[in-house]
Amino acid sequence: MLDDGHLIPESPIIVECLDAILDGGPRLIPPGPDDAHQTRFHGRTVDLYLNDSIASLLFQSWKPEEVRDGELIERGRFRAGVMYNFLEHRLDGRSWQMGEELTMADGAAAPSLPYARENFRFAERTAIAAYGERLRARPSYAPILKEAEPHLRELRERAA
Repeated sequence: MLDDGHLIPESPIIVECLDAILDGGPRLIPPGPDDAHQTRFHGRTVDLYLNDSIASLLFQSWKPEEVRDGELIERGRFRAGVMYNFLEHRLDGRSWQMGEELTMADGAAAPSLPYARENFRFAERTAIAAYGERLRARPSYAPILKEAEPHLRELRERAA
């Protein structure tokens, strides 16, 4: 919540606010308008098409097989596959989605990649696999993964 009482419920907007007021350190939204728009586009695309698809697939996998929504599963697999192809192409020759600097777009991909890596394989997509490893190696991300590990373990057990 801002000092003026406004609630900011969306993480991209929170990132924008922080990026605007913090001095020093890396910028999560590049300063140029074209790069800033592309960063927002890639972050939103990951949110809508990868994160939502992985979440749908994960939630469906928890249900007894006889009540799973086959149409939702097929749509989730299709959309995740499209996004895997999109990201694989996007990351080819880049360290991060926007180039050599980590941005808000990479932060958007970070939540779903551990689940996707374990449950909805992308092993043949070497650029995504390497991207995931770069994210895992970041000092800011490693503690989050450590904290999430019991939850990931529970998810693995549920899916088994």
